[in-house]
Amino acid sequence: MGSNKKKQHQLARMFRRQNGHCAWCNKKMLPPGSHKGKGRVPPMLCTFDHFDDRHSDERGKHAGEYRNVAACWTCNNRRNAMQEANVPKEVLWEKSGSPPPGVRDDLRRHQREI
Repeated sequence: MGSNKKKQHQLARMFRRQNGHCAWCNKKMLPPGSHKGKGRVPPMLCTFDHFDDRHSDERGKHAGEYRNVAACWTCNNRRNAMQEANVPKEVLWEKSGSPPPGVRDDLRRHQREI
């Protein structure tokens, strides 16, 4: 089974395990796969969310399916925006591997000076 299919099955299991409710706001979600990519994403669409965000020191320390949760699109995106707002831009750029070109050159110069 491909990675995408595996993730879809996992999201469906999490949706059922959580009785169709968002892990963060506890509101009823639309089932995974109910939006076929046409138009705006419904705010209550079930999405795949990591319990520990990508900037967390805890990321990768938990094994198994319980490191992920089903969350509505709104909570998933709001949570991500709040977490990224607390991370310095330089760290975000470094983790993404693609800071803006002018900033990338400045960072390299600065690192050589240190």
